[in-house]
Amino acid sequence: MIMEGSRSTKYSHKKWRNIAKRERRRRLRRRTAAQRKATEEQVRAALEKSAEYLKWLKQCEVEDKEKEAREKEEHDQRERLWLEEEVKAQEEWQILQEKKQKARQLQLEQEAKIRQEFETKQKAIRKKQEEERRRREEEIKRREQLLKEIDDYIDNGIKTPEALREVIDSQPSKELCPFFTKTGACRYGNICSRNHRRVCLSKVILVPGFYTHFSLEKNSAEYDTDIALEFENSETQQHFHEFYKDVVPELESFGRIKTLKYCCNTEVHLRGNLYVEYYTEREAARALRRLKGRWYAGRQLNCEFVNLKSWRSAVCGMSKCPKGKK
Repeated sequence: MIMEGSRSTKYSHKKWRNIAKRERRRRLRRRTAAQRKATEEQVRAALEKSAEYLKWLKQCEVEDKEKEAREKEEHDQRERLWLEEEVKAQEEWQILQEKKQKARQLQLEQEAKIRQEFETKQKAIRKKQEEERRRREEEIKRREQLLKEIDDYIDNGIKTPEALREVIDSQPSKELCPFFTKTGACRYGNICSRNHRRVCLSKVILVPGFYTHFSLEKNSAEYDTDIALEFENSETQQHFHEFYKDVVPELESFGRIKTLKYCCNTEVHLRGNLYVEYYTEREAARALRRLKGRWYAGRQLNCEFVNLKSWRSAVCGMSKCPKGKK
């Protein structure tokens, strides 16, 4: 019991000492603060009585005001510059937007113009294609009508169609080719510098290169390994008789033949040409219709009408052409 009371009293005394120390430190701080404040008031009172201090305060006050005014001026200037830059930036942005708008408008106008030109071209192309298609259809119809009229002319004996009376000139502004006019053939063909006048209907039919034989191939202007082979005229005559017996009955099946001429000239444009003259144009048209495009001796026949004025002028009558290839 005595020991416990002593321990409790010791603990209370220690606690009291701590509280006392804390209170003492607080009093010291208060006293120090009061002394510092009193000292400052004394110093301030002394300084307020000093002219230099008052002058220094006024100077500090003036400097503070000047500094504040300067800072305000700098702030206003910076704000003014910022506003000017902002206005300038807005103007530049506006100008840029206007330029973009103009460029966009120009681009749209160009695109519209290109689109319009493209549509115009496409329209012109479609129109041209439509006209070409219509022209082809009309040409096909015209040909079909012409073929029908020709068939009716040949088979049913109707009046000669006007289309068959047409004359076609290869070069209307040039003079007539005398050789083509006489024989219906020219060594220059379509590239001849003179006019080749063709008819759509005649009594005379020309079948170019219809007859072929080795004797016709004997031409000094052509190279042939067998050119030196000899042959007799009787062989050529016999071969032509066989050709005649084979061809003439077929030609007579189309109509009455008035004249049949075979060209033995060795020139390429005349070699083996066969001329058949019928009594009427209708018979000649029937023969051309049946012969054109047919095959004979492995070759397709290409027949055409020729307007020969005279057999006398067409046939040279000389054993060898003095003009050679001309």
